[in-house]
Amino acid sequence: MKSENTAATDRISPDHPTSRLIVVSKVLSAVLAGVAVYAAWTMGLVSGGAPVGIGTLVVILALAVVTWVTASRLERSDHARVLSENSLSESENLLNLMLETLPVGVCLTDTTGHAVRINPACRGIWGGGRYIARDQWGELKAWSLRDGKRLKPEEWVAARVLDEGLSQAEDFIEIETFDGHRRVIHNSAVPVYDRDHKKLHGILIVNVDMTKRHRLEQSHSFLAKASKALLEPMELDPLLQKIADLAVPDLADACLLGLKSPGGNEADWVAISVRPGENSGRLNRLAKYPPRSSTMNEVLHTGRSVIVPQVTQEMLRFMSRSEEQFRLMCDTVQSYVVVPVRTSRGISGVLTLSLCGHDRMYDEEILATAEEYGRVAGLAIESAMTQRSLEQALRAREEVCAVVSHDLRNPLSAINSGSQLIRDLLRDSTLDREAIGEIINLVHGASERMLHLVDDLVDLSKMEAGHLSVETAPACPKQLMRTVTDLFQPQATQKNVNIITRVSADLPMMWCDSDRVFQVLSNLIGNALKYIPTHGALRLDVRGQGREWLEFSVEDSGPGIDAEYLPHLFDRYWQPRESAKKGAGLGLFIAKQIVQAHGGDIWVHSETGKGSRFTFTIPTVYNSIAQSQPSPPKDELSLSRGGLL
Repeated sequence: MKSENTAATDRISPDHPTSRLIVVSKVLSAVLAGVAVYAAWTMGLVSGGAPVGIGTLVVILALAVVTWVTASRLERSDHARVLSENSLSESENLLNLMLETLPVGVCLTDTTGHAVRINPACRGIWGGGRYIARDQWGELKAWSLRDGKRLKPEEWVAARVLDEGLSQAEDFIEIETFDGHRRVIHNSAVPVYDRDHKKLHGILIVNVDMTKRHRLEQSHSFLAKASKALLEPMELDPLLQKIADLAVPDLADACLLGLKSPGGNEADWVAISVRPGENSGRLNRLAKYPPRSSTMNEVLHTGRSVIVPQVTQEMLRFMSRSEEQFRLMCDTVQSYVVVPVRTSRGISGVLTLSLCGHDRMYDEEILATAEEYGRVAGLAIESAMTQRSLEQALRAREEVCAVVSHDLRNPLSAINSGSQLIRDLLRDSTLDREAIGEIINLVHGASERMLHLVDDLVDLSKMEAGHLSVETAPACPKQLMRTVTDLFQPQATQKNVNIITRVSADLPMMWCDSDRVFQVLSNLIGNALKYIPTHGALRLDVRGQGREWLEFSVEDSGPGIDAEYLPHLFDRYWQPRESAKKGAGLGLFIAKQIVQAHGGDIWVHSETGKGSRFTFTIPTVYNSIAQSQPSPPKDELSLSRGGLL
């Protein structure tokens, strides 16, 4: 095995000048030694002759010795040089290896600030490597996280090192990379001096990528703030708006919150929030008329989030409902993400978050934060809805108690008084059968009012529990109108009210629960007969609205309804002040719930002094799935300008 010195010597290149000098010296010493031997032989020194030219011989031998010694020293010196070069090469290789494998970005510059060495980690942070000088630093984009201001060229840490000659460190800055992305880095720089610390050779810049850590800290901070804000006791409507507001600007430039519609097929937008700025006007216009998108419905049905890092022109064209909407989206929406709003019962809605800046886009990291925010929002919504349900239950209990105590008191008193009168009359020897009959009729009417009130309260409890069901089947509208007319004809005759019935010819069969529709008509006709004056008129109409809907109307010649009352007619327990003792205020509310359970709608036209017309729609057999079909358009609760009896 060769020694280290031998191995080093073997690595000496024969072409090196020192190596050639050693060889020449050794050859020259050998030649001089040969010349000395030859001279000694020719002078007779070898054969024992007289000493001749001894001085010359001595000189030649001395030269040979000196040449040999010189060659040996040169060889040792060259060996030391080779060892030094090898050591330097190994140090350079080690330095290169360290720079190549360091997980932090390192950039070496000369005294002018020109980058002369950039390691791979630095290239990865900046999205490429550019060897630029100090006078080009203005092209770099960076912002201080302390105040959000953009750094000037003289504010970079490298510039301060060159100017002051001292080590510099920057807490955190946000940079725009050469490939257009944003990163948060810790930026520092130190001067590089010679051994005597007198001459500056350049600077060493160190960049540590803190993007993930910064985003994680921001995410935790945002979610903590949002959780604290949303889980406080709050009414549902303000809470929905607050959910949208909190997402801007931490998560988005615009946020739309949608809750599952009653049919459960789509999301109804309930709150929007837009970041103030140059895009706010366009975003507000878009939010009022949201573009069509299957993405929202997909998230609503599957519960899986969707992220679109970069919106394309084709996507915007597909989503646009008009050319104006397409232009608005081209100028604003650049990236968006849709996440589900989860409650303990499942998916209750969706959150749509949008970015508008050309230099910003969503990625998988922000998706995790958005999904967690959707869960926090879902918990808050569920809590608010539970609180609302509890308050409604308490209010309903109080209202029921008030109705029962008020509206049952009168008929119960009538029954009690009537029974007492009958008992007294039965004790009388002169029995007045006509008086007893009148009292019995009074008691019967009171009991009918009590039964009607109890039925209304039972229906109301079913509606509030979500158990009101309609058993649909084909039904004949003509037969239904004939039955309800026959029921109320005696009451109308007693008040001299003329009932006019008009049923269009060739009407299709209804697809409904005929008993429930009968209940709606009974409520409307009964209410009308309460207010129609003697010798008035009541008109009942049924006509088709296309093949899929039938329109029923009950029009009276009564005093009409004041405009201030129209918005409240279908509210629960509501009655006009002047008619507060004519019922419990549940008839119209129940009628509306029954009609809507069939997929139809109900509305009223009225004008003071000219009567009122109540209209509702019921599906036909051609529209068997009533809930999935829209009701015909109408101007709900508006004032009519004529056409009433």
